[in-house]
Amino acid sequence: MKLITFAPMGAGLNKTNVSTATLLLVAVSICGIHFSNAVASMSLLAAIVTSIYPFNLNQQDFKSWLWLLAAFVFYQLVIEFFIHSQNSKAFIQNNLVKVPLLFSPLLFNIRSKEGLAEKIIMGISLFISWTALASVFLYLNNKAFYDVMIAESKPLPLFSKVYHIEYSLLLSLSCLSMLYLGMKNRTLFQGKAQIGVAAVLILCLHVLSARTGLLAFYFGTVPLLFMSFKQTSLKVKLKMSITLIILILFLIQVPSLKKRIINSKEDLSTVLHGNSVNNKSFGQRWVAWNASIESIRKQPLHGYGKGNVKSTIDQNYLPHHESKIFARNKVMPHNVYLETMVQSGFLAGILYLLFFTIGIIYSLRAKKALMTAILFALMAASMFESITERQAGVIALIGFISLAGSLKTVEQKG
Repeated sequence: MKLITFAPMGAGLNKTNVSTATLLLVAVSICGIHFSNAVASMSLLAAIVTSIYPFNLNQQDFKSWLWLLAAFVFYQLVIEFFIHSQNSKAFIQNNLVKVPLLFSPLLFNIRSKEGLAEKIIMGISLFISWTALASVFLYLNNKAFYDVMIAESKPLPLFSKVYHIEYSLLLSLSCLSMLYLGMKNRTLFQGKAQIGVAAVLILCLHVLSARTGLLAFYFGTVPLLFMSFKQTSLKVKLKMSITLIILILFLIQVPSLKKRIINSKEDLSTVLHGNSVNNKSFGQRWVAWNASIESIRKQPLHGYGKGNVKSTIDQNYLPHHESKIFARNKVMPHNVYLETMVQSGFLAGILYLLFFTIGIIYSLRAKKALMTAILFALMAASMFESITERQAGVIALIGFISLAGSLKTVEQKG
C-alpha cells in the first residue's frame, strides 16, 4: 500500500518567490491608492505579511534587522500611540494610517531577482505616467481657468483621488526611479525607453507644478546624478551636463511652471517684507513655522498631544505675525519635523530626521544611488508637507524605499 505524505506548509516556497510576491503587492499598493484606499491598504498589509517569511529562511537576516524593527515599534508606540488626545476617534483614525510604519523595516529588507525590481518600477511609472498625462490634458482643456487657480496658489485637478501634494510626491519619486534606471541602462534599448518614460514624467511634474513634488525631485536629483556619474568618463559627464542644462532651460518655459515661479516669488517677497500673508501659501506656512517653534520652546520635552497640535500652534503666533494673518487663514505648518515636535516633544522630531540620516549614510556606503535619492527627496518633502498624515504619503515613503532597496548595485552584481 502506497503511503500518502504531505509536504510541510511553505515547502514549495522560497525566498525569491516570496520576495517577488511582496514587491508586486507593494506595486499594487502604490498604483491602487490612485483609485481605491481599500485596495492600497490590503495590498500593503499583504506585502508586510509576506515580507516576514524570508526571515524564517535566514535567521542571520532576522537578527540583523530586529533592532531596527524594535526601534520603529518603540518610536510609534511611545511617540504616536500612547499620547493624549482630545478626540479619541480622530486620534485612532489618524494613527491607523501610520500603522504600516511599524513594520516598514521588514519591507526595507526585500531582495529581488535580477531585473525584477526594474520591471516592477517600470510598471508603476507607466501607470503613474498615464494618470499624469490625463491630468495634463485636463489642465490644457481648461487652461485659462486653471491658470487663475495657479496664480492663487491653488492645486490643479488630477486624474487621481490622491491629494495633489502627495500625488506630486509619488510623481517625483517615479521620475527619480526612471531617471536612475535610464542612466544605468543607457547603452541598452530598455535604457532609452526608460529615459523616455522619465522625460514624460518630468514634463508632467513641471506642468502640474506642485511645489512639494518639484522640491523633492530636485533634492533627489543632486545625489542621484553625483553617484550615478561618479565613475563615468569626462566625455559622458560633459554630455550629461549639457543635456541637463538644456532640459532645465526648456522646463522653466512651461507656462504653468512659470506662473508658479512668479507666484512663489511674490509669496517669498511677502514674507521678506513682512506684508499680509493671507492667500499666500508659503507665507501662511512661514508664520505657522514660527508659531510651532514658539510652541516647542514652551513645552520641549513631551509636547501637547495629537488633539492639541492645531489649537496650540494657533495660540502661539508671534505678536507681529498676528496682524499679518486672519484667524481663518491660520494653517498647520505642513512640516513633519515641527508638527511631530509640537505633538510629542523635541526628541520625536529628531528621531524622524535621524531615520533619514541613518538611511542616507547606509545607502551611500552601500552605493545605492536610487535609495539615496529617494531618501533625500522624502526628507525635503517632509519640510513642506506632513507626508505621514495621509495614506498616500505613507505608501510613497514605504513603497519607494522598499523598491529602491531591492535593487542591486553594480558592485553587488559581480
